[in-house]
Amino acid sequence: MNKTVLNNCTLLDGTAQMQPQPGMTIVLDGQNIETVSSVCPELSEKNDFHLMGHYVLPGLINLKSCLASSPVRRLGGSGLRCARTRLKCSGAARATMMSGVTTAATFDNGGAEALVRDWINIANVDGPRILSGGVSILPPGAGGDLFAPASPEQARACIGQLSSLQPAFVRVIAAREGARMPADVLQACCQAAQALGARVIVYADETDSVRAALRCGAAAVEHGARMDDETAALYRESGAALLVSLSGLVAQKAKTAAALDIAVACAKDAVSRGIPVGLGSGAGESGCAHYDMWREIYWFSKLTGVSCTQALHAATAVNASIAGLASQAGQIAPGLCADLFVTDRNPLEDLAALREPTLLFVRGVVTTPRQSKNRQSEIKLDKLL
Repeated sequence: MNKTVLNNCTLLDGTAQMQPQPGMTIVLDGQNIETVSSVCPELSEKNDFHLMGHYVLPGLINLKSCLASSPVRRLGGSGLRCARTRLKCSGAARATMMSGVTTAATFDNGGAEALVRDWINIANVDGPRILSGGVSILPPGAGGDLFAPASPEQARACIGQLSSLQPAFVRVIAAREGARMPADVLQACCQAAQALGARVIVYADETDSVRAALRCGAAAVEHGARMDDETAALYRESGAALLVSLSGLVAQKAKTAAALDIAVACAKDAVSRGIPVGLGSGAGESGCAHYDMWREIYWFSKLTGVSCTQALHAATAVNASIAGLASQAGQIAPGLCADLFVTDRNPLEDLAALREPTLLFVRGVVTTPRQSKNRQSEIKLDKLL
């Protein structure tokens, strides 16, 4: 098999202390990285890419997206509706990949994302690694359907309905805008999801629910509440991370100024206490395009004051760890998956360099990015930068 050699690249390896390493050579063997060194090996059969000093970093990981662009609260449905949802998800997945996101966690797509995942994995269709999540579980009375359990038994039944999707994640809304899930129901959701081998992301905007989520073994708490010593200790004991999603709040700041202030304060609390912080753009929500993960990274850096290096590390290695993929993705090292993002500018100096990748390698397959963007939306969002 021919190997792929990336010559004369500037390496950004995704680690917490990453610095540009010029003059590096990366050898890919199929879907995996074989070697990373300053020496170009002698190979008789190879595909050469002379990158002329361009920057190579790990593919981005987005831990919050809705491929259908609007939540689908029911699994299944009519044949025509399902077909339309699947087409939307497929197009969104491709747009996600073309922006340099090589792994995406998706929720509230009515199960369509699982089919897109299987198309990509089995039929070798172009697309990112899809971490399917099915339908978010809501507090009782919040959804008016079967995915708003009022008892532990109903919670286990809800998770059971997701089992056919083989979810990588289950998203549980424990506390949001006054609606609150009882602790025993939250615990049942988490235990049932973990029994399926799925990781749990819990959305909570008040302290008691954050603590309950951490005690139940959540991989990450989305949004969060102002952090005190007890809560910080629970984060450390559980190994959980805070999941930040700022892009939608920034895009709709006139309506969400208070929520944005709280989200930023929570992120600053986590950073100051050494709690891992992961990123999800909320792609599919208002003001959050599937090709705009770079904006989430930008806003995380600008609003919390972390360096470009820390922000990029969060969107790669930290997100991979939250997803349980630390041994596969998130960094550039021998043995890891060949998910690579190539850009001609240094993102450690300006995160806007992530806006236009020049080349992508998705599980070892080279792709020339082709992005179709909403120009009017881009102009409006750029004014906020």
